[in-house]
Amino acid sequence: MKPVLAKVRDTRPLLHVLKRGAIAVAFVLPVAGCLPPEPARITGTPQSSPASEAMKRGAEAHSRQDWDSAIKEFTEAVRLNPGLAEAYNNRGFCYYKKGDPGRAINDLTEAIRLKPTFAEAYNTRGLAYVDRGEPDKAIPDITEAIRLKPGYAEAYCSRGFAYVNKGEADKAICDHSEAIRLKPDYVEAHMGRGNAFVLGGELDKAIEDYTEAIRIKPDCTDAYTTRAAVHWKRGKTEKAISDCNRAIQIQPSAANAYLVRAAVYRTMGKEVEADEDASRAEKLAAPPRDTNNNR
Repeated sequence: MKPVLAKVRDTRPLLHVLKRGAIAVAFVLPVAGCLPPEPARITGTPQSSPASEAMKRGAEAHSRQDWDSAIKEFTEAVRLNPGLAEAYNNRGFCYYKKGDPGRAINDLTEAIRLKPTFAEAYNTRGLAYVDRGEPDKAIPDITEAIRLKPGYAEAYCSRGFAYVNKGEADKAICDHSEAIRLKPDYVEAHMGRGNAFVLGGELDKAIEDYTEAIRIKPDCTDAYTTRAAVHWKRGKTEKAISDCNRAIQIQPSAANAYLVRAAVYRTMGKEVEADEDASRAEKLAAPPRDTNNNR
């Protein structure tokens, strides 16, 4: 029996490790929902200016999740108007989404220098610090975002994420609960609180939060996957398999779902099925090959 399944890589590295007997499953979940869904709008610049047109094109690329094109347009906006804090913020946002926290932090720091009251820039920079493994730097940034923008549910969710990465379950639960109070149907806050409950060993409460996330968003693959992992930890293999199957049905490329299902199969003694799922997970999680370098 293989004791441990490999971690699946992801650009938003909140690592969950659950163990049952000799088997452990390690998987990661995204945190994109802690960010504002749209780039910051321009302020103080005529809407008909060349810089504003570049910003609009960048926002359109952002909506398609075409991060490279968005970065190109926001870079053009910076060239046309070097004092445009929103352009630096938006480009930093895109670098964060691409998994490049260093460049994200540089741009967001410039956005904050140009506009010290830019709450969204503080929030995103905090998450970039978490991404870089520096939650102690993240928490003051996100706290400042909350000070600047009271009632900022996304920032409470972000700080909760940072506290989970520090291993401080109680503080994470408190922040995610506040995010839910401010925004009751906030899926990512329910997911985040569920993650914090897992960290604190309160698995029943974690199941409740993941289930609520599914009620709010029935196609939430991450909620099915994490609930499956907790079901597996609690010895409910049939429920775990059912949740993994549903996650894969919704998103056939869901590497984490295959990884968790592999752990369940391993527990059930189904080594062939487990190996197949683990192999699928590794292939789905592998970064795309740069074919230009192979010419």
